[in-house]
Amino acid sequence: MANKKITELTDLPSPAGADIMAIVDDVAGTATTKKVTATNLMTLAPVQSVNGSTGAVTLTTNLFSDTVADTTTSRTLSDSDNGKVILMTNVASITVTLPSTLSDGFNCKLVQGGAGQITVVAGASVTLYGYNSFTTTAGQYAVLNIIPVASDAYAIEGDITTTPFSNSLGASFDGTDDQITAAMGNLSVGSLSVWIKPSADITASLNGDEVVVGSDLSARIIGLGAITGYLTNEVICAAYSDGTNVGAFGYVGSGITISSSSWNHIFMSWQTSSETNSGSAGYDFWLNGTKATGSNAATGNAYGSPPASPATLATLYIGQRGNGSEYFDGLIDEMAIWTGDVSADVSTIYNSGASDDLESSSVVSTAPNVWYRFGDVTGDTASGGGTPSNGNAIQDIKNKINTSTYAATASGPTYTNDTP
Repeated sequence: MANKKITELTDLPSPAGADIMAIVDDVAGTATTKKVTATNLMTLAPVQSVNGSTGAVTLTTNLFSDTVADTTTSRTLSDSDNGKVILMTNVASITVTLPSTLSDGFNCKLVQGGAGQITVVAGASVTLYGYNSFTTTAGQYAVLNIIPVASDAYAIEGDITTTPFSNSLGASFDGTDDQITAAMGNLSVGSLSVWIKPSADITASLNGDEVVVGSDLSARIIGLGAITGYLTNEVICAAYSDGTNVGAFGYVGSGITISSSSWNHIFMSWQTSSETNSGSAGYDFWLNGTKATGSNAATGNAYGSPPASPATLATLYIGQRGNGSEYFDGLIDEMAIWTGDVSADVSTIYNSGASDDLESSSVVSTAPNVWYRFGDVTGDTASGGGTPSNGNAIQDIKNKINTSTYAATASGPTYTNDTP
């Protein structure tokens, strides 16, 4: 057969594995022309998934082309999610867990399709990294990428922000001798927020003198039930002296109940024109987001006029009066004090029945001076040391705002996971 140019050879559209072609071997030494079958040549090819007969390519991992719809609030990722886009649309907060069972190289995208922010958490034996420790989507339509950086280690990248507020522990008081105390350096009480769940309903007819927060012997900053002779039918009361005058301000009414079956939010704030003091200065009160007004707001005094300035705290007592009496029986959580008036933020602080982040500018205009979270702050300890858990005795309580200031010491109360 006469020699032909390669371009003139007959086309073979479907070569067989046994078909041969010429190949030059040992080109760096003694070059020799040899033959090689199509099968052997493809065996040596770097891409093993190429089908030599059709030219089709099969990938061992998914491209970012498959979208998975998820409407739940909790998802543990699996290898079936590898390379996929997961669109999560629940209106509530969403938790996505990275388990240690994922294959090396696992990666995917998470999209916040609804109002619920997505927070990625590490499962057992998994390491998770995020810029500034951010692992949460910033808002609706934010995209979060999960990127493998080592075996069972992942970095979070994308539209991320700090993990939202969470609450897992509170403080339980037995009503006999439990208390928490802290030196406050005469801190002015402009506003105060606290969550309580008493062991029995508290009403205006209660004769228990139960005090949730007090300072020294002369001041009840928040007392519950019929605790003084200054008011009639008091349910929530502040009674204290400014050195000249002794008086009380309260939320009163025979039909008001602080329920034992649910958490209750109590908020008080010093107002220059208050409901409790008929337009003069005094403390106003809110119970579960509702302000005491009209006949439900009352003031009284033992002599002179009611105090004309906010109370100051030399020593803070939580769960008892300063003289070691009138112990609170029930649960207390998320107590905060501001030196100024933040009553304009009551609705966001109360958050329709759920505690919220008191450092967030979307919740409150001014962060509190003191915020005791009772077990949810680094430094809060159990009596045996270590991270607190349900049932542990409380020893130290830190101020979330600045753990080196207003640290509190506990005697008797235990941690509880029954929290607002």
